[in-house]
Amino acid sequence: MNIDHKIIEEISKIVAEYVTGSEITRLFSRLDYYDYDLHNPITRLSTKWKRLNHAIIEKCNKEKSASPFFRIIEEILNPIYFQDDQETWWEAKRKVNFPLRFYGFEIDDSGKIIKTRETKTYSEAVSRSQNLLEKIEQYKIHKNVIKFCKPELLEKNYFHAIHEASKSTLNRIRDMNNSLADGARLIELSFSTKNPSLIIKGNRIQSEKERNEYNALKHLLLTINFFYRNTTAHEVKIYNPKNETDAITALILISKAHYLLDNCECVRYFEN
Repeated sequence: MNIDHKIIEEISKIVAEYVTGSEITRLFSRLDYYDYDLHNPITRLSTKWKRLNHAIIEKCNKEKSASPFFRIIEEILNPIYFQDDQETWWEAKRKVNFPLRFYGFEIDDSGKIIKTRETKTYSEAVSRSQNLLEKIEQYKIHKNVIKFCKPELLEKNYFHAIHEASKSTLNRIRDMNNSLADGARLIELSFSTKNPSLIIKGNRIQSEKERNEYNALKHLLLTINFFYRNTTAHEVKIYNPKNETDAITALILISKAHYLLDNCECVRYFEN
């Protein structure tokens, strides 16, 4: 589908949120775009998006190409400008891609415009733009889980999101008891019923009920490690890394582990 004035206007309104007026002036000068405000000071355009819109249309008509349109998007949403604010970058990318996909294009992780499957309906556009991060809000996923896999969640990269989230439990255990171990060995050493390093507050691991509670946490952590941290798990169909329901289930389990770890304390540090 050809790029038309409507999509240029829509995208201009979006990207204008992420650039200042002076930056637009410098951008036009560097890329040799017609700056309406500079050449028509008496009838200056009142908003940033209108400046962008007029300049892009003029350049596209002149070159008889959509390249000037894509060039502006790539310049303003260059990921290097968002290195200290990743959340803003992902949100900007999502906003731009929603209308852009109707025309068969999208901006990728490197900040470049690429061809993609053309969106046909509004429902499809909503589905493609909604990320797992938004969908799991109702489950109150632990902040430590989100911290480890937010970019992957925003991109619907379920497999890598779960893999990164699973590593968050091991990282937290190491932070709690100063261990250098990893994987199942770290969990077994930290939650040994005979010589524990980490215990549940108020649980002395003496009664059957206390041992059951303690072992339940230990085996939940082991389950997370074997199911989700094991990068070959999907090959034996333990879970489907492309299935949204499986992804949500995994994140809920990992989140539960973190909430339980919130109530744990270190009674013995490791001497590494």
